[in-house]
Amino acid sequence: MKKLTSLIFGILISFFSTYAQEPEFTVLLEENMHDAIDMLQTSSGDYVIAGTIQAHVLVFVAKVSKYGDLLWSNYFVGDMQWFARITQKSNGHILIPMNNSIPHLLELSESGDSLGCTVIHEPKRSYFGQVIEMADSSLVATELIYNEDIWFPAIDSSYLIKMDKLGNIINKTAIQYHEIKQISPNGNNNILSLITPYSSVNTRIIGYDINGQEISNSYCTSMNPNLFSINKLSNDQYMSCGYIDGKSMHGAISKFNNYGEIEFCKEYPSFAYFMSATSDLSSGLIYLLGQKDDSCTITAMDFSGNVISEYIVDDSLIGTDIIFENDNLYLCGYYEYSYSSHRSCFIKINKNSVLSIDEGYSFPEIKTYPNPARDYVIFELPTYTIN
Repeated sequence: MKKLTSLIFGILISFFSTYAQEPEFTVLLEENMHDAIDMLQTSSGDYVIAGTIQAHVLVFVAKVSKYGDLLWSNYFVGDMQWFARITQKSNGHILIPMNNSIPHLLELSESGDSLGCTVIHEPKRSYFGQVIEMADSSLVATELIYNEDIWFPAIDSSYLIKMDKLGNIINKTAIQYHEIKQISPNGNNNILSLITPYSSVNTRIIGYDINGQEISNSYCTSMNPNLFSINKLSNDQYMSCGYIDGKSMHGAISKFNNYGEIEFCKEYPSFAYFMSATSDLSSGLIYLLGQKDDSCTITAMDFSGNVISEYIVDDSLIGTDIIFENDNLYLCGYYEYSYSSHRSCFIKINKNSVLSIDEGYSFPEIKTYPNPARDYVIFELPTYTIN
């Protein structure tokens, strides 16, 4: 009886602490929107999410308000790689990098209608990874070309492609290293990039001018991180996140300035990886979306990389992107019900829920796994003996 009482008490404590910290809302996208890949906040304040269905034959794009209302959705024939990043041009149009036998940039109106696409005629296994708009309204895109080996596909080469604002190609620069993970404008009409060389998994932070000429090159000397996300913290501070691949994956971050000069690199052994980061300049905090113990987590850090708090979002969620706005965190990802059953979602969490996690989890040995996409909650409890 004493054990049963302890169990019930534990469930109640766990339930109420979870309720106090649960997301403000979780919106499931349409049933066949399986794998959300990227999200951006538009100039109207709403959010556009793009991804692919699991058969990799259709790309979906959905617009969701900050209140969780689905405003529009659309589907396009093609595929989208996990590293693809979408962007909004200064005229409001949205660019989606994708592939349909040949790589192309799909341009959408603010209402989600197709306005055509920019096509580059390359081998079949060629993909656009990302596109960004520069200060002069020109566009810079990344292209990755895979080998033809269907059993062991690997990237053979990468390119930076400069285009005018209409999508006409101006020049195409071959990257001498290996794989372009991500690019970002640095405010000086130059480009910061994450590139993994052929000879090492240590991702380099390389600066290019707008014509594709290398102007800076740095990397972490204390460890060999595999980084795949550039996140702007302020006008002159950036952070990239990812993991270190060894006997087991460890989360990793690198902070650097707008010239690509590294301030520090840090490793976090208790995390598997960090996928995306966003910042709250008013409080000087960074929020990283990642994975720990098979659970999707949000980790709050200061600008020096010190962990402030950890928040478990869900045990069956794979988070892919996170954005901070007005004291709230918005994230996208997908619920992984099984290997062959995914469903994308859009989640809103108040930052105080993340920062007050230590108060909510008064009994850290009790773990809860609420899943808004299901009609039950999983409780993991130890056995108590009360004398």
